[in-house]
Order: sequence, then structure tokens, then C-alpha cells
Amino acid sequence: MIHFLSLEENSLMKTPLGRPLENLPSNLIAAIEHEMSQLKQVKLQKNRARPLYQMAAQAIDNIAFNPSLTIIELVGFLKTDTLLYICPTDPAIYQKQQEIWFPIHQWFKDHLGIIIPLSETIAPPALSGAILSGIETYLKSQSIFSLSGIQAATHIAHSLLIAILINESALDADNAFKASLLEELTQNEKWGTDELAQTRQDQILEDLKVIEGYFGVLG
Repeated sequence: MIHFLSLEENSLMKTPLGRPLENLPSNLIAAIEHEMSQLKQVKLQKNRARPLYQMAAQAIDNIAFNPSLTIIELVGFLKTDTLLYICPTDPAIYQKQQEIWFPIHQWFKDHLGIIIPLSETIAPPALSGAILSGIETYLKSQSIFSLSGIQAATHIAHSLLIAILINESALDADNAFKASLLEELTQNEKWGTDELAQTRQDQILEDLKVIEGYFGVLG
């Protein structure tokens, strides 16, 4: 059971639009306070991202007033989801897709009754009304704070499917990272990677770990 704190119990900063960060899960409040205290200690609060605060503020400033818009955006993202495009013509990549992606597809079949369609070309696979409705129903069951995390994870991983599994604690950040950058990481194994690419990959992994932690404190 999540215990929610009000401003009478805990005083927090406001969102960018001036709304109080109230009625948050108590663990999220503690995590945001810790995030802020760390930034204050290194004197980088104005110049450094505050991801937990940002996701909570996004939920309150934007998602809360019309969650349907966020759900429509996320469902629309599904047709370009990275995990819908397989490459059986490349044995190395296809083997990794079978190992890493197919268990994710199986999760949706087992838990939501959704069979993920796949495309072997750049053309998007056909998404039936039942698939879209199933994903929409799932998203409608989530809190605005979970939707904020799912939205952030979707854009970082280029996959709504990955984002949902992180939210469900069915995929950790390390494996989400491997799934998101599967083709790129497979090529890295063969050809290596340059410094810029490595820096970008490290940032993606760090962001996914932050989001995994965010879902963790939501309970």
C-alpha cells in the first residue's frame, strides 16, 4: 500500500508551472528530496538535470489535466516501436533479437493477451484494433506518475514495449538498454565503438537506471 503525503505533512518545491508537488507517494518525495540535496551539495542545482523532479512535475503540470492525450501519444508511438522490426537476414542480429526481444513479446502475450506483430522490412506491421485497445487499457490503469515514467522511458528506449516492462519490474535497466540498442550493440561487438558513441550509450543506460529507480519508489 502506497502512503501519500500532503503538503501539511511535507513541504516541497513547486513545479515549473507553480503547482505544489503534493499528493506524491512518500517514497517519491524522499527520493526527490535526496536528489535535490545532492545537487545542492555540489552546487549544480541550476545547471544539472533533476530527472525524478522532472517526471513528477510532468505528471502534475501536464498529464494530470488530460491523461488521455499522453495515452494517445504513447499508443501512437507503438507503430514505430523498435521491437516491432526484426532482421532475419542478419543472423547475428536476429539471434540477439530472439534472445532479448522475443521474451518481451512473450510477456505481452502472457500478461495482456497481446500478440506483438513483427515486420521484416521498414514498413510498419499491421496493428489490429484489439492490440491498440489492449495497450490503451493497460495505460489507462496507470497513475499519472507511472504514465510520466512510461513516457520518459519510451522516448529514451524508442520503445513503448520496453517502457511498460520497466514499469512492471519485468525488465531491469541493463536489459532494457540491451533491448533498446540491440543492433548497435551487436555491431559494437564486431567493429568496436568510438568515444562519442560510447558516451551517448552510457547516458542512455544512466537514464534508464534513473527511470527504473523512479518506478521502484512509486511502489
